[in-house]
Amino acid sequence: MKKIVIVGGGLSGTLVALNLLRASGSGDLSITLVEKKQAGLLGQAYSTNEDLFLLNVPAGKMSAFASDPLDFYNWLLVNNPGHNKESFVPRKWYREYIWETLNNSIKKRKTNIHFFIVNDEAYDVVPGLHLLLLSSGQRLEFDTLILALGNHNPASLEFSDNRYLNHPRYYGSTWDETVFRKRKPGNNVFIIGTGLTMVDTTILLSHSNPAISIKALSTHGFTPMPHLETEADELKKEYRLPSDEINNLTTSSEVFAVVRKHIRAAATEQIKWQTVVDSIRPFTQSIWMRFPVEEKKRFMQHIRHIWGVLRHRIPAQSAKWLNNLKAENRFSITAGRIRSVTLSDENTFEITYRPRHSLQNQTIFADTLINCMGPDSNFENIENPLVRNLLASGLIRTDKLKLGLDCNETGALIDCKGTPSPSLFTIGPPAKGVFFEITGVPEIRVAAEKLADHLRTDINNPVLST
Repeated sequence: MKKIVIVGGGLSGTLVALNLLRASGSGDLSITLVEKKQAGLLGQAYSTNEDLFLLNVPAGKMSAFASDPLDFYNWLLVNNPGHNKESFVPRKWYREYIWETLNNSIKKRKTNIHFFIVNDEAYDVVPGLHLLLLSSGQRLEFDTLILALGNHNPASLEFSDNRYLNHPRYYGSTWDETVFRKRKPGNNVFIIGTGLTMVDTTILLSHSNPAISIKALSTHGFTPMPHLETEADELKKEYRLPSDEINNLTTSSEVFAVVRKHIRAAATEQIKWQTVVDSIRPFTQSIWMRFPVEEKKRFMQHIRHIWGVLRHRIPAQSAKWLNNLKAENRFSITAGRIRSVTLSDENTFEITYRPRHSLQNQTIFADTLINCMGPDSNFENIENPLVRNLLASGLIRTDKLKLGLDCNETGALIDCKGTPSPSLFTIGPPAKGVFFEITGVPEIRVAAEKLADHLRTDINNPVLST
């Protein structure tokens, strides 16, 4: 019997399990999903029950299966009618869809496929014996182990005085559920970071507290751009980048020159820039993998902030909400760098920062400080026992940019000697350094199908060795 163990019950791990459950081979297959939190939460972004937390991608593009692109939309028509393919719907509905799809696949699976969910934490591997060790003392045998670890909390800023980290109103992650459970963490809130997570945090806190004042800061002060707000017919317009103009590019400047050229060309056809940016999405992984390491470093240092706000956009209604808050002087954004965070005599946060293009420091006081800087992708910093033990044993290594774990095109993890493992794989955010564009549903679902297909080919094979 082929034994596949998936560590992580978030979106990536669940999509791999979904595809494996559809296996058509005759050999016996055991699939075990290990998740230390409650099963079915689907990771940080989808675990919320708040209606205000919307998907950042239209419903028509959020199917769990690339081969059945309207699966989620069809589910939506039955379970939450009144929406169209361009609707941005609550994330909790997407979680319900994925969980229902998983349960239906479990019920319909072939009799030779066995599926288990283990509520426990993985902490180490015995490589020679192919054993995954769990915190409870349980041991799971595997032929293939998949690390679907998702995103991790952001790293906290550290200064000479770090007492602020222990303050009860410092939240090291916006996904610390107490932020949203209390709903009124203070009237003056300071947010570090101005990306997608900041948008979620600001909308929810401002909705629950009309008296709140929120200030957000990041190095460049960029915020995500909105998706198009047009009629369905307009959104159906597509723009195709010629593959021969994309396939041989090896620098960021070449890529942006092509994109700018086509934005101008599309404008003559009344096609918006958002559509052109979306058209490069099918090429981004191959472009990134062609970039030399030094070019990747230049991109991360100089361009990723701009690309991020153009590529990872928010619903138009979310952008309107932020604009209204700005008009009411309840929300503002500053570009700059934080120099220190200390505690005042009143036990509030005293934040000293230097605005961008300024030589003078400024100080602001806040009741609450929330870290929304985005996930820490350097796995050498991750407080995960399994990751720490696998790194220490040399079974895995970080990629050269420390954006995640090193792996090959199939997701096979690469050890400290540079050898791809025949039995250890990863998928989703941990593979960001290798694929770059691998954190969104359209990319993860394709990776999940490919990995499941790769693993299905040897379901009838005996136990692999490391």
